[in-house]
Amino acid sequence: RMQALFVSGGFRASLKTSNGCSGGTATPQYCAASATSTQYEWISNVKIGTINNTTASNGGYGNFTNLSSNVTKGTAYIISLKPGFASTVYSEYFRVYIDYNADYDFVDAGELVYTSAAVTGLNTVSITIPTTAITGSTRMRVMMKDAALTGPCEAYTYGEVEDYTLNIQASGTATCNQPASLVAASI
Repeated sequence: RMQALFVSGGFRASLKTSNGCSGGTATPQYCAASATSTQYEWISNVKIGTINNTTASNGGYGNFTNLSSNVTKGTAYIISLKPGFASTVYSEYFRVYIDYNADYDFVDAGELVYTSAAVTGLNTVSITIPTTAITGSTRMRVMMKDAALTGPCEAYTYGEVEDYTLNIQASGTATCNQPASLVAASI
């Protein structure tokens, strides 16, 4: 009886080709966030670790996930953020999110790593990568707006959003100390 359920035409035949517990076929994705106008202001530079990205307007969203930096759990890093302007300088607000648990959102505790007051020039902040962060690649989202930002998935008029990749490394690194005789022999 059980086998009859799963043969072609059987009552439960579709279970053999079902995605069942695999979670389906959808690839997880981050929420969209962007501005609709970079006519007056945009993100002109983002620095953290080895990322040092200077750009002009990216039309409201810049996907720079091809740019990455290794960061280590428990280590402090300076993030530098600089707005760019077409002519008039405006006050801008920044937010930086890091998806520390790599669950494709920025809403978990501690993932909003920085919120700025209104700034008109270079803005720097020190952040520490938590020791509880998941080891591996994850996303960092930088948002800039001409008014206070409300969330990581916001669509707004003036400003810009840029996404980057951080490769979170375990704290502590193994070192290889060669005996002095081997070091001397190689000189």
